[in-house]
Amino acid sequence: MTIPVACQGLGPIGLQIARRLAQRPGVAVVAAIDLDPAKMGKDLGTLAGAEQFGVPVTAELPRCPEGRAGVLVHATGSRLAAIMPQLVSAVEMGWNVLSTCEELAYPRAGDGGLAAELDARAQTAGTSVLGAGINPGFLLDALVLVLTTVCATVSRVEVTRTVDTDERRRQLQAKAGVGLSAGEFRGRAAAGLVGHVGLRESAYLVCACLGWPVDDYTETIDPVLAPAAVSTGLGVVPEGGVIGQLQTATVRSRGEVVVRYRLQMSAGAPSQDAIDIYGEPDVHQRISSGVNGDIGTQAVIANLVPVVAAARPGLLTMADVVGVHCAQGPGR
Repeated sequence: MTIPVACQGLGPIGLQIARRLAQRPGVAVVAAIDLDPAKMGKDLGTLAGAEQFGVPVTAELPRCPEGRAGVLVHATGSRLAAIMPQLVSAVEMGWNVLSTCEELAYPRAGDGGLAAELDARAQTAGTSVLGAGINPGFLLDALVLVLTTVCATVSRVEVTRTVDTDERRRQLQAKAGVGLSAGEFRGRAAAGLVGHVGLRESAYLVCACLGWPVDDYTETIDPVLAPAAVSTGLGVVPEGGVIGQLQTATVRSRGEVVVRYRLQMSAGAPSQDAIDIYGEPDVHQRISSGVNGDIGTQAVIANLVPVVAAARPGLLTMADVVGVHCAQGPGR
């Protein structure tokens, strides 16, 4: 049966996902929702740079077609508390939810109460809810867990993701702080206005699956400074100006460091994804050119629509989706 899909949140990523979904057999985009007055009433296909879909943008999500396992593809924000009303409304109207919200990838890492409420509401409604994407949602968590399948034991996980922001959309370049002064960067970082959301969620999901209780989680973010004048996607950055960010996350369990993440997003950086799993045996995975986050997110979301449509009710994680059978962590 064709899966009815609604698209909520029609920013750059939301529109890219909508265009990708329109190319998928077995999927029919039936609704488009956004609060931007400039988009209201316009055809979703036109906004997505494709042929018309015959789907006008509205401000309200309609009820899921009766008797159909429909999926709401949701891309409105990174913070669970801010989008919680949208998610609750969606499940109560019969939609399964597949969201790019970073905190939804493993919401128990932040607000366990919201996670429990959302799980209960989705189970009552008989619908499923999943947060996914490329990061969090795949590279720093699902792929890591899949790779541990070949390990008898695992003692530590280290992941380094390096992204050339010049190859990414302007919004991400700005989010990484490109073009700011070092002082401006630190001020915005303290206010949560720059930097990546999701390292905590990925780390906690990996720890939960490997049986590592989290004793301590620390995260840092620092500017990457231009050693000389650098041409970037947002213009020329002078020597000493910010060309990106370096974000790290560390988890300790039972007194030992068990997870280390290093995420660098900066202009001209050599893109690469490196996963190092230390255990029996060690596993060292390299994706030499890195995974393009925009294309990867489109693909992950589009590929997961039928999975979410058929999933069990309740709040899911990518560990549920990929069905990993993790190695035993030390002391588990």
